[in-house]
Amino acid sequence: MVDPERRWARPAPGLVTGPGMRTVPGPSDLVNPEDLPGPSLVERTIGRVPGIRLAMVPARVVGVAANAWARGMRRPVYPELPAPRVTPGYLGSLAADELVVGIFKSPRRFPSNDEMHRVGRELHALRAWLGEGGHLDDPASWHVPPPPAPAKVVGRRRVHGVELEHLAWDSGFRLPDGVPGGERWSSYDHNALAHAWIARHPEPGRPWVMCLHGLGTGTPLADAFAFRAKELVEDLGVNVAMPVLPMHGPRKSSPLRVDEFLTHDLVNAVHAVTHAMWDLRGLLGWLRTEADATTIGLHGVSLGGYCAALLSSLDDDLDFVMSGIPLVDIASLYATHAPPLMRRRAVSLGLLGDATHQVHGVISPLGMPSLVAHDRRAIYAGLGDRMSTAAQAHRLWEHWERPRVHWYGGNHVGFVFNREVRTFVDAQLRSWLDCPEGDRAAA
Repeated sequence: MVDPERRWARPAPGLVTGPGMRTVPGPSDLVNPEDLPGPSLVERTIGRVPGIRLAMVPARVVGVAANAWARGMRRPVYPELPAPRVTPGYLGSLAADELVVGIFKSPRRFPSNDEMHRVGRELHALRAWLGEGGHLDDPASWHVPPPPAPAKVVGRRRVHGVELEHLAWDSGFRLPDGVPGGERWSSYDHNALAHAWIARHPEPGRPWVMCLHGLGTGTPLADAFAFRAKELVEDLGVNVAMPVLPMHGPRKSSPLRVDEFLTHDLVNAVHAVTHAMWDLRGLLGWLRTEADATTIGLHGVSLGGYCAALLSSLDDDLDFVMSGIPLVDIASLYATHAPPLMRRRAVSLGLLGDATHQVHGVISPLGMPSLVAHDRRAIYAGLGDRMSTAAQAHRLWEHWERPRVHWYGGNHVGFVFNREVRTFVDAQLRSWLDCPEGDRAAA
């Protein structure tokens, strides 16, 4: 079967992520960064002119729309993915995603050759380290089960019409001694304190939904709105837990940073996801021991969809899992969004290739089976998603053995406003929670 990432994202020739990825040189044979050309005159010009990449958005939107139209006129590569209807609303949703992507693709944000070379060498060293520990063959062994989080209520506030408790605790996460990149990750002191926001239903014994946010959020204002916490509590009669992923919300180094979890540093990405699994499993332990939770399910979006899928492979006592607009392959997504010259540099300097695929296997939702029952898994994804891409959701759908899925004709950032998504999410939660349509707090 053709890799869906090749169909949707069109990675650079010769760069194939997943099984069968071509091997890149070992660490001793990697290209010297001094032998690679620096940014071209065109790149430097683009980097200096404000908004020039955003001016390219209309052309990219037209290209994507033309491809969608052409796809409807020919036999699709993946019949399961319906061709989206090219409407003004669809084109507008594409433009919204492309605007966000364009901001992140500014050459001002590109790493230097030396920095990319450092990451490439660390990836190869990490592959050797993980291999010696047996983690490449047994990814679950990399994720050490934590004790229940020692969480305490440190504040309360009302957000979007719902009362929230603010939990905080010392994460206690420690990487093994000597692991490549470990000292750098441990030096991020601002990330050591874990946080979560809790919305409780007044009736004891109600089920819990753990909502995992996307990249760049992790604040109560954003997450209570995105997951409609008030409606979950009042209409479905559940408790809501909204943990903050590492390097997000109050755990960021600066309020202006939105991309510390996912960058060119694919070693940091491994440690970030590993740290997230530790914190989330610790919070699950707290819910079960301190909040007397007996029914807990997951709903994650974007990066949170990735974490929800992976967490469902590590915890065998979850009642359901829903992954929305998910990414499932960080390195592939990096290759998808990197400009061609940067992709070529990443391959030459060892950031992309077989070593990356093997290393990221220990944090991949595709590397382990979900422990949640098949009929209690669900996925939704946007056919016009220009960020995580529908191809990544398709890969998770295949890995999960094709559970219930909804492909909607929209983008990534607008999922929260999409009526189809709301209907699908509500229907799934009601069916899993045995909550009839129209029931409120007394359900």
